[in-house]
Amino acid sequence: MFWSKALIDGAIISVVICSWISVILKVNPRYEMKSYPSQIVSSVAPQTKAEKKGLLRMALPMLAIVVIYLIFTIYSTYKNVVGAFPYLFLHVFVVFMIWNTADLLILDWLIFCWINPDFMIIPGTKGNPAYKDYRFHFIGFIKGIVLAIIFAVLIATIVYVPWGRFV
Repeated sequence: MFWSKALIDGAIISVVICSWISVILKVNPRYEMKSYPSQIVSSVAPQTKAEKKGLLRMALPMLAIVVIYLIFTIYSTYKNVVGAFPYLFLHVFVVFMIWNTADLLILDWLIFCWINPDFMIIPGTKGNPAYKDYRFHFIGFIKGIVLAIIFAVLIATIVYVPWGRFV
């Protein structure tokens, strides 16, 4: 496995996703309501259909960019490696774990819980003690590990199966 390439890809993906999430939150923090502690979500009106659509309009391009980038980078990195599936899986897993860790430490704990800027506060919830719920975000990090495994298998399979005879 090319560890340096996985670390660089993880840093790139982390910057892209964290930046994109910050933009989504600046546009409307209610778009990301499913990422907020339940004590905050339950204290405001439910997310509207327009807000759900707004999140999809903003999140789908990011998802497409990330998936296309990962498919391209792991294919180009491992195209000449025999028996590459474990390397493909591990590469994508490392990338997602770097992002998962950056999300926890930078976006969730540092910015959301500690700094708590106004653009992340859902209107009508300022001062809610759940904004300091570090445990909620750690549980999200644990769930992220499971999702990283699932996405690593999916993306590694997408690259390996069609091009497996070349890899």
